[in-house]
Amino acid sequence: MSFPRFPLPDWRRSGAVVGAVSLVLGVSACGGDDHSDHSHDDHSVSVDDAWVKATGANMSAVFGTITNDTDAEVVIESVESSVTDSVELHEAATDGDQSVMRPMEEPLTIASEESHTLEAGGDHIMLLALDEPIETGQEVVLTLNLAEGDDLEFTAVAKEFAGADEEYDPGHADDHGDGD
Repeated sequence: MSFPRFPLPDWRRSGAVVGAVSLVLGVSACGGDDHSDHSHDDHSVSVDDAWVKATGANMSAVFGTITNDTDAEVVIESVESSVTDSVELHEAATDGDQSVMRPMEEPLTIASEESHTLEAGGDHIMLLALDEPIETGQEVVLTLNLAEGDDLEFTAVAKEFAGADEEYDPGHADDHGDGD
């Protein structure tokens, strides 16, 4: 299955790409539906405990833990999804005395032998402009597009979640809609 790519503009990714080392990653299905892994010898990049917020609104978020067990940093430039063409990496930022969610200004970089948690109130993957609800138990396929030229596909299972009603950066709120 092919998804459209939404790369960052050259001026935003050039700094991140300088430090990236080319990785050869192979795809393998591992364990359950919420775990995917790309391996080269004994090293891998994986997404564990991936889940997406079930919603009837026009946007949702994906959470989990991305682990880089390789010898080099991994740079995630963009994300694709099976449920929408509009996907963004988001971060929590402070706007005055208020915490807001907004698109990341730089690609997400995960150092060698480190993990990065995607969580409500912190960094996460935003699914925007949803045409259909995401139902509890539904599987959503996502692909992390890495600067090294490889992709990491994983599946997030939808579940009910009462949180994740964060405020969004006013410059982006109109782009996302308010679910009405």
